[in-house]
Amino acid sequence: MSEVATCSGALRTTLTLMGSPSFRTIGSGHCLPRERSADTPFSLAGTWPPRHGRRRSAVPISVRSARRSHELVSDAPLHLRLGSRRGGQQRGLRRRSRRIRRQRLRTDRRRTQGVREPRHRGPLQPRAARGPAQSFLPGGRVRARRLPEDPRAVRTEGREEGPVAEVVLAYCASHAPMMSSARMAAPEEQRNNFFGALDAVREEAVERGVQACVVLSNEHYTNFFLENFPQLCIGLGEKNWGPTEEWLPIDKVWVPGHAGLANHIARHTLEAGFDPAFSHQLELDHGIMTVYYELDHSMKIPLVPIVQNCAVPPLVPVRRAYEFGKALGDAIRSYSGLQRVAVIGAGGLSHWIGNPRVGDIAEDFDRWFLERLERGELDQVLDIPDDELELAGNGAHEIRSWLAVAGAVDPVRPRTLAYEPVYPWITGMAVARWDTTPDREQTSASVGAQDTRREESLP
Repeated sequence: MSEVATCSGALRTTLTLMGSPSFRTIGSGHCLPRERSADTPFSLAGTWPPRHGRRRSAVPISVRSARRSHELVSDAPLHLRLGSRRGGQQRGLRRRSRRIRRQRLRTDRRRTQGVREPRHRGPLQPRAARGPAQSFLPGGRVRARRLPEDPRAVRTEGREEGPVAEVVLAYCASHAPMMSSARMAAPEEQRNNFFGALDAVREEAVERGVQACVVLSNEHYTNFFLENFPQLCIGLGEKNWGPTEEWLPIDKVWVPGHAGLANHIARHTLEAGFDPAFSHQLELDHGIMTVYYELDHSMKIPLVPIVQNCAVPPLVPVRRAYEFGKALGDAIRSYSGLQRVAVIGAGGLSHWIGNPRVGDIAEDFDRWFLERLERGELDQVLDIPDDELELAGNGAHEIRSWLAVAGAVDPVRPRTLAYEPVYPWITGMAVARWDTTPDREQTSASVGAQDTRREESLP
């Protein structure tokens, strides 16, 4: 039994059996395959595609235009109904698209399916109901939803009643990729000092039961390039892939995220006057993964990644990074979906990348910067122009992550756990931790004791 497929058009069209030349043309706009089953895919080429037909006894086809003015009308699968006569004689495939109500097609598929949009379309009028909340239905209809009697009863994610989150752990660490790829290249004493500090931080994270961590780092042309380079981007996804470097000896995994906390941070920082970009699937490079892996070798702690522009001028001002950290800390402490959050800064300190001074380390600047943090003399750091900061290397711009963490836990001061100028890693490697306790008054009172211990430890 054979059927005829018809289509309209001034040029000759052909209905061909995919993968087989078994067909014959019987006229302009008509073709008749010799053998075909009801579910055999066909390809139809013509001047205008046939429109969407009934699904009963349908044959999927793909439509392309033969005119130069219509290079590609549609690639989407369409369906034509098999025509029939009384008595069982098959007469052919008939176009029935004009009988299909346009409202039954999804708005984003109308042009794909060959259905033209109406030229004049008035605004959608919702049904009479109390409150502005509306939900859109298929076909362009709108259903209005009733709001509660008290608008204050409406709750949004992250603002539910209950205890709010606290920053139970805050620290910063350098993220040189060689700390993972060339670990043994560093002198043993420097290596043990640096990783010993990271081990102490990891033990503290386990002791305090960290439920999620926010890691601030910088962009290394992994997610963005010069055609689109935001100053700030927050990862909102449920998971992120990393590390991107194939040579980095860290397992490539989907790192779990925390969309609730990330969205709350994005909303809060927007209300605070910042304009962060966002991504639902950031790719994580060594800038985040080296430090995150040292925090949790299993890489199971939910991660909220935040990347800043520390590479492409114009850079976000240093003071602006510190102020963003303040807004970040306020956002975390107003979120009720968690109780224990860690804030981590990754990057720095002095190093040069991609220029003749690669391998140099500005030890004087590194020690001066760490001392300013411990003393709480941040104004001397926040007012540094970018051209002066680059005297310590183009990688020194990454101290913006450190200053953001300092702003998130202000007025707490940090304590340097380790600093080593590791020349095989071409970076001044440091670890500093802020003593974040729930009792802020007790923390502020302990600042004087920290200064005393620091002065006693100085040579």
